[in-house]
Order: sequence, then C-alpha cells, then structure tokens
Amino acid sequence: MVTAKPELDLKETRVTKAALKEGGNEIHADIKRNYPKGITEGNLAIVTGGNLGCKEIFIGTLPNYTEDPNAANKVC
Repeated sequence: MVTAKPELDLKETRVTKAALKEGGNEIHADIKRNYPKGITEGNLAIVTGGNLGCKEIFIGTLPNYTEDPNAANKVC
C-alpha cells in the first residue's frame, strides 16, 4: 500500500519512486492502462506488483490535511 496524488504520478514521492524503480515499467503501464484519468480522493487503484514479488499494489489517495473535524466524513 502506498499513497499518491489523484493523478497517480509515482514520480512524486520517495516511496512511490522506489516502488516504481524496483517494480519496473509494468506498474506504470498498468496505471496508464487502467486509470488514465487517475482516481478520486479516498479511492484505491489496484495495479500489478511488477517485479516487487507481490501480486498487486494498492495505491490510495487522501485529501490534504485539514483541522476540520468533519474532514474524514467527506472522504467516506
């Protein structure tokens, strides 16, 4: 499980860069094929594990942090 921005650009953070580097281009291709427009906040993209030794990777996206006590309800 990794988190990413809704556009699913895995070149944004250290963790997603590492997953892409170790997992190979198959992960990137799977994202482009199955999620060409990305995903919305609070949802998951399920893609191949590529060379990571797992069947699938779950990529989640969350809204930006806010001190609004009702923010969690807005995602669900």
